[in-house]
Amino acid sequence: MDRIDALNVIRKSTDEFATSLVRQWDRYSRLSDKQWMWVERLAARAGQPVATAPVVNLANVIKLFATAAKKLKYPKLTFFVDGTTIRFQVAGERSRCPGTINVTDGGSYGQNTWYGRIDRNGEWLPSAAATPAVIDLVKRLGEDLIAAAVQHGHHTGHCCFCALQLKDERSTSVGYGPICADKWELPWGSKH
Repeated sequence: MDRIDALNVIRKSTDEFATSLVRQWDRYSRLSDKQWMWVERLAARAGQPVATAPVVNLANVIKLFATAAKKLKYPKLTFFVDGTTIRFQVAGERSRCPGTINVTDGGSYGQNTWYGRIDRNGEWLPSAAATPAVIDLVKRLGEDLIAAAVQHGHHTGHCCFCALQLKDERSTSVGYGPICADKWELPWGSKH
């Protein structure tokens, strides 16, 4: 059982402390490591074993966004998975968690579906709305971001860095275009 499953177990609790943890998650979509520890303990006490969720290190994503920010004002990644848009974008200075990377469906603020965030340390913090497709994409980005970008370009015919259709034969063979490769400081020019 992962953290969200554990949270759903304590959601049924009448314990005041458990209820406060659930309320904080519902309101802010974040809990501290110590609070997560208590969520897992309370869920275990409810008679259901809690397994630690696999940790996905997304430091590579944080680093890539920092690189792109040197040349782009608003860097973002956009993937199309099973008919759903999944967008990764840096939270602005006036946001609740500035500098983190929000993962949404790409809709306007307040009208979008928020799937979670990648904190500044590269930890994935999913929301209750995170679907298996979103979680799978996040895991693939943690394992090999460039391979995920190339696969997306080959599969959809769109660049995940600018979301434009790949029209040039060289770009379609690489999986993204030369301008994005330059701005994100990625290899380009050979088949992947």
